[in-house]
Amino acid sequence: MRNLGDEICDNCGKILFDPNVTPNDCPGFKPTGRYKNMSDYQIKDSGKREEFSGGMVRDTNENKIDYTNVLHGPMFKRWAQHLTKAKAKYPDQAPGVPNWTLAKGEAEYHRFRESALRHFIQWWEGNVDEDHAAAVFFNINGAEFVRENLKSQQASSEASVDLRGTWVPGTLIRIGDKDKN
Repeated sequence: MRNLGDEICDNCGKILFDPNVTPNDCPGFKPTGRYKNMSDYQIKDSGKREEFSGGMVRDTNENKIDYTNVLHGPMFKRWAQHLTKAKAKYPDQAPGVPNWTLAKGEAEYHRFRESALRHFIQWWEGNVDEDHAAAVFFNINGAEFVRENLKSQQASSEASVDLRGTWVPGTLIRIGDKDKN
C-alpha cells in the first residue's frame, strides 16, 4: 500500500517507503515528484463550504466516503471480535502487524478465497459452530488485501499474476487461463 510521501523507482517499481529499500537498491531510481515532506502536501478542497452554528467553516462532505456507514448493524463488531479471537491463535508478528497482513502471494490469495467460500456456504447452511459471517468478512478482506498488493507489484514489474480465475477442482485448469491443457 502506498502512503503519502512514498517514492517509487520508475525503473524497478519498488516503493521506497519501505525502510529496507533505498534508492541505492536500483541504479535507475528517479524521484516521482511526489511529496517528499509532509509539509509539502496540499489540503484537498471541493470549493464548497458548510458553516456551522458556532461559526466554524469547513469543506462539505459531498462526494466523500462516509466510513461510519460500516458501523451500522452487527457485522463491524462481529468482524472485530473475530479478528481479536484470531489474534490469540495467530499473534501479531510485531506490534501493530497482524499475522494475516504477512500474506503476500498468490497461494495466500487463493487460501483466503477458498476459506471465504467455505465459510459462506457454512453461513448459508445456518451452521452456528463459529461466526461464519465474520469469517467471510475476514477472508474477503484478506483476499482483497493480497490482490491489491499483487496488483501493485504487477503494475511495477513485468511479472504477471493471474488473479481472474480459480482452480477447477480435480484439474490443472484455472478458469480464465489463456493456455489450457
